[in-house]
Order: sequence, then structure tokens, then C-alpha cells
Amino acid sequence: MSGSFLFYDLETSGLAPAWNVPLQAAFVATGDDLVPSRETVLRARLPAHVVPSPDALLVTGLDPDRIEAAPLSQLELMQAIAGVIAEASPATILGFNTMAYDEEVLRHGFFQTLQPPYATSMPGYQRADVLIMLRAVTMLAPGVVTIPVTPEGKPTLRLGPVCRANGIVLDEADAHDALNDVHATIALFALLRERAP
Repeated sequence: MSGSFLFYDLETSGLAPAWNVPLQAAFVATGDDLVPSRETVLRARLPAHVVPSPDALLVTGLDPDRIEAAPLSQLELMQAIAGVIAEASPATILGFNTMAYDEEVLRHGFFQTLQPPYATSMPGYQRADVLIMLRAVTMLAPGVVTIPVTPEGKPTLRLGPVCRANGIVLDEADAHDALNDVHATIALFALLRERAP
């Protein structure tokens, strides 16, 4: 996997992609050397019909006043995201757990705002998920990456604990900020590519 990369992360109003919306989006474009060439951070208000999950607000650290002070509407946010993706082509679009979650949120958001819902699947793009890569490396090359264990004794593949276990700085207080998560994902991708090419 080489060429241009577009790493991204979304922080949302809840966990159900069909009923929740992005509140924050961060994108970092890099070349094959993984040096950032462009960073974009976008913040949006909630539409009137969406009530955020209290758990989502606790996890992201966003409060209702800060959300309402965001500069973009949902329509403007999704238009801006579509623009960032369009500018990146050709590129591989990556994130952490994006295939199972963020891609679904994008699809619903694009559909609701009359953008092409499958923008990341169009010609000129490839998609990958660093969580899926991490799972593959833990199975196919055990010991290459340190997998942390929860206090209950179970292995965890959550981004923050995995990063900290492997010397990548991502304090729990900094996690769940979209740009911090993107930078941690880039560092984890670089580690996986180096240790298990």
C-alpha cells in the first residue's frame, strides 16, 4: 500500500449511523512518507431533530453549548467533507474502525444532504481500516505489536490503549478528539507498516 493517503476520523452524536450525525471531522492528507501535507478539522451543530446521546457527549467531552457554537450546519459539514474527499483523489482513505462505523456515518450523512453517498468507493479511491490491519497483524504475526489487557484480563484493541502500549502518545484525555485520533492512527499505521510490512 503506497501513494497518497487520506486519514480521517469522525466524532458523532451517538453510535447509530442512521440516527446520529458527525459533530467533528478531521482529515490529514499524507504522501507515502506519512508526513502530513494538509490537515482539515471541521465542527458542526446538531440539526434540530437530533438529540445527542449523553454517553457520546461524555466520551467526546463536548457539551451542548460548544456544539451549538460550532461554525457549520450539517449540510455545510457534509459538503465540506465531500470537498476534502474529492480533492484527495487518487488516494487510499484510512482510519481506525472506519469500515464498520465512520463509513456508515458518512454514507447516511451524504445521503441525507444529497451528496454522493458512496463517495469513498468511487474510482480514484481505495479504502482500508487500521483496526482490521491491527487484527490481522495480531493473528498472523503475534508479538509484533503489544496488545494491552484490560483490568478484567481481556485483550483490547481500542486505539488509545494500543497506542500507549506501543509507545505512541495518546492520553485518554486527548482521545476522542478527531484530530488527535487521526494523528494516533497515522502513527499506529506507520508502526504496523514498519514491523509487519
